[in-house]
Amino acid sequence: MIFGLAALSLNLILGFGGMTSLGHAAFLGVGAYTVGLLIPRAESPTVSSTSAAAIVFGALAALVIGAVCLRTGGLSFIMLTLASAQLLFFIATGLKQYGGDDGFSFRGRS
Repeated sequence: MIFGLAALSLNLILGFGGMTSLGHAAFLGVGAYTVGLLIPRAESPTVSSTSAAAIVFGALAALVIGAVCLRTGGLSFIMLTLASAQLLFFIATGLKQYGGDDGFSFRGRS
């Protein structure tokens, strides 16, 4: 369902808006990282609370990145969206306290 929503939003921006975005998956990654950071810290994490946080932080990232990228057009828009996605990727893989490029490590089931 999450990937379906990501595909629908890409269809909205590309099909109806006519804007090619190469950094579209960055917002999905921001939401996934938000959920990954909240799960071990919450006493009783629920799907609704972590999903709401993922939506909020993904929307905030989209607001900041969109405010910069939408001021341009054409090839500049494409390159700025790609650069923002790569920036978020390298920030995520550079966080050694959260596993770096190996990803999160959660304790197993009891």
